Amino acid sequence: MNPNIERRREALGSQIFDAGYHWRILFVGRSVNGSTDIVSCMSRSLRNLGHRVLDIDIKRHRHLFDNPHKAKGGNGPLFLRVDAMRGLLDHFRPQMLVCCAGGFTFHEADAQALKDRGIVLVGLTLSDPDVFPTVHPYNHVFDFHTTNARVAMEMYASAGIRNTLYMPFGIDRGFVTQRVPPAPELGADIICIGHALNRPDRHKVMNRLAEQFNVRTYGRGWEIPGSEVVEGQRMVQASRNGRIHVNFPLTRAGYINIKCGVFESVGSGALVCTGRFDEMADFFAYDEEIVGYDDEHDLAGQLEQILADPHRYAAMCERAFDHLVNHHLYEHRWMKLFEDILSVARQAPNWLGQRRSAQILEVLAESMPRAKKIILSGFYGAQNAGDELILRSISERLQESDPAVEVVVAGENPARVEMEHGLQSFARRHHEEALNQVRTASAIVVGGGGLWHDYTFSRSGGLMGLFQGTQISMAGFGIMPLMGRMFDLPYHLLGLGIGPLTDADAIRMAGFLASHASSLTVRDRESFELASGLTGTPQRLRQMPDTVYAVELAPGAAPPALQLLRDENRKLVGVNLRPWGEDADALVGPVARALAELAERERIAVVGIPMQAGETFDTRMLEAVVHQLPAGVPWVNLPAPLDQATLVGALGALDMLVAMRLHACLLAHRLGVPTVGLAYDPKVAHHFSELHRSAYCLALPLQDVAVRDAVLAASAASGRLSDDTRAAITALEGLARAELRQAASNITATANDRPVVYEVPLQLAPPPPHEGAGATPAAAAAAAKVVPAVSATFEPVHVHGAGQVEADVEFARKSGKPAQVLASLPLQEPRPGDAVVVETALVVQGEGDVELALALRTPYLNSHNLGRLEYRLLIDGKWELSGDLAAQPAINQLRVFARGGARVPVRISIRCLRPTFAARTWARVTRISLDLEACVAREHGCSSLRVVDSGGLLVLLDGSG
Repeated sequence: MNPNIERRREALGSQIFDAGYHWRILFVGRSVNGSTDIVSCMSRSLRNLGHRVLDIDIKRHRHLFDNPHKAKGGNGPLFLRVDAMRGLLDHFRPQMLVCCAGGFTFHEADAQALKDRGIVLVGLTLSDPDVFPTVHPYNHVFDFHTTNARVAMEMYASAGIRNTLYMPFGIDRGFVTQRVPPAPELGADIICIGHALNRPDRHKVMNRLAEQFNVRTYGRGWEIPGSEVVEGQRMVQASRNGRIHVNFPLTRAGYINIKCGVFESVGSGALVCTGRFDEMADFFAYDEEIVGYDDEHDLAGQLEQILADPHRYAAMCERAFDHLVNHHLYEHRWMKLFEDILSVARQAPNWLGQRRSAQILEVLAESMPRAKKIILSGFYGAQNAGDELILRSISERLQESDPAVEVVVAGENPARVEMEHGLQSFARRHHEEALNQVRTASAIVVGGGGLWHDYTFSRSGGLMGLFQGTQISMAGFGIMPLMGRMFDLPYHLLGLGIGPLTDADAIRMAGFLASHASSLTVRDRESFELASGLTGTPQRLRQMPDTVYAVELAPGAAPPALQLLRDENRKLVGVNLRPWGEDADALVGPVARALAELAERERIAVVGIPMQAGETFDTRMLEAVVHQLPAGVPWVNLPAPLDQATLVGALGALDMLVAMRLHACLLAHRLGVPTVGLAYDPKVAHHFSELHRSAYCLALPLQDVAVRDAVLAASAASGRLSDDTRAAITALEGLARAELRQAASNITATANDRPVVYEVPLQLAPPPPHEGAGATPAAAAAAAKVVPAVSATFEPVHVHGAGQVEADVEFARKSGKPAQVLASLPLQEPRPGDAVVVETALVVQGEGDVELALALRTPYLNSHNLGRLEYRLLIDGKWELSGDLAAQPAINQLRVFARGGARVPVRISIRCLRPTFAARTWARVTRISLDLEACVAREHGCSSLRVVDSGGLLVLLDGSG
């Protein structure tokens, strides 16, 4: 480690880059190699310049592009679908859209539609000149296009493409300043990071060096023993532990080109060796900063001399490092590119024209303060219409209160949040990612909605849930704010619903979490009373109306199906039910019978209003209602999820509504629709009370007579609310807007105002067993004890099929690994009822108590296919985990505690619920795996946990189940 370089690295860590303007930039790309990928580096560097960046990683937004030619490897064209981007475009309102490599481009009409919005289109090519033949026919649709290679500049000019600018490779300052754990086992005199498949030139050089020096190679296809593929933090560790890096400038297509690895190597403090060519000399000086060589023998001779002269080696590394951080960071590259764009636009070249040039200059003249990140955490992106309205209400007020604020959402499904709200998002449940987000945040806001209750408190581990990394309940929402307090970040609870809280430990946890909050704003009087009784309640405790009262309800058109029913002079009766309790008919029956009696008196049509998407949620209950309606009563069940405009249009078209969910009731009342509430939770009763409509709110369990009378009374209201109710609604709307505006102002005013540096996220390794800082002698002695040898394997599987699936299907056989079971649907067109069931068992060898770590992987994401395919995992016939295969890429971590010698039955099923389209890929995308990742003996068994029957088996579900 060179102390001079480390001092320069430390100084760079506090240096702020700023061009004096900050734009809203929509950045579209694919980070193939994770956080150290060139695309990740370029996105981070934009943030380090203070720009507001919405990073759309195509890996989790695959529906956003079409690939008609099956292009890959940076080739094109891959056409981005503007129609699928409308939500994020409307809400994020980008000034610039950057397509970062990957062959991404637009059809002519789509590019023009974006330009008509005033968006400046910039396309980056990072694999020139190799990909030039496949990308150059499509680059003219951009306002500006860049290439990484000088030789390619001539190619584009020869092809008549005039909008191409030169943007060479670099590295972002975060890559250079990042902290990584020591990895002395990777130490080597000479290394090469890169693949060597079908690269004889690379083998010849590295094999020759390995004869004389301590050499390590990283990547696929190397002949040198011990090679491994490295990415992310491991790549940086390998890079920093190699004193000399060999870089090969020859591309696969046979061009000589400067590679991004040159800048990564210099940023790691190493000495770079590369073949001599003119373009490289424009970046680093041969013989003074880097080593140039003619062949492997020349290189070996030079390195022998350099390694024998430590002063010369250190001086070359230091000069190259200084040159890099002063001139060749991506922060420098972006500032130069943006200045070139502004300069070209001022010249109004023919390929832009006067009008477009003037538009670009006008758009880019708008500048904001440096971005200040506020994390907003809640139940967002889970296709619950009420929670999405809460997100919109709070995020818009935070952004209005301070133009510097960038709201980043900790949600349930980040991809949906980004598409629907135009806000950067990450998975709240991924605590390591949450920690990395907290490092660059200025404040954390939790809310709104009913997040503090004890419905799931026991299932989340009770008080221990806060220390076991649970993902649900109060503890799940409390972990990230407590992380933030370690960085002195203010933490606010906004629009919170509290209760029911009857468990003494749940009350203790609520008080503890409240004690760390800078402010606590609750949404109703009952929540205020509960908060007032908590021991740790902050002084800034306020009550405000539900934040959805503050959402602007733009007039929405009724869905066409509802308009047709209205044209038949029918009264439209909306219904919203959600699953609650084990007896669904206890909810469905009374409602259906009340509607049937109403239908005998009036010409009605029933409209199902789902507020939560998913076959197991509202839709299932609404279908059960319509199945019990008398023949001749027309009905429409609207498809979920409903966007805000459709929801408002549908509710506004109703004559009355019967609803369970709070925000269905609240929106309908705001739209003047008489509503009957079914109070499954106290919050529903609270809402009706504040509107003076308690007579229309029914407690569970439902009674037929009460439901009938309330429905008939609401129908008799002829679509009108009382004057008292309308006055209460108006007052609540005004108060909600004022209070939310004030709360947002307080949050942004107290947020940490500091320039931050985005670094490569630190990857944390789990602590070794029985070790920890400050271990007592007793603990050390316990750690030294011999732990009994244990192991576990899956039995051979037994497969059942249903529908089109035959009973004996090879695809679902065990993968050949004793620690893995696979299952998928082997069909090109799954139909409702098609299913596969894979049965096996975990057999535990050894003695005493054993902990089994399992991972259920469902790596499929497609919002268009929600509700079609369901998976279920059943362990020991008792503990079940289920979900929608298309909901999100997920890994559900499970821990199973068993006795040595136990046999734990395991059952995995995949079932088709709704018709699908024909595709050859179904067998692949429906594949899920259950992996046994660890089997560990526990000295003290399960004594601190509840041990249940039959062999002492306990399952803790840490995932969404």
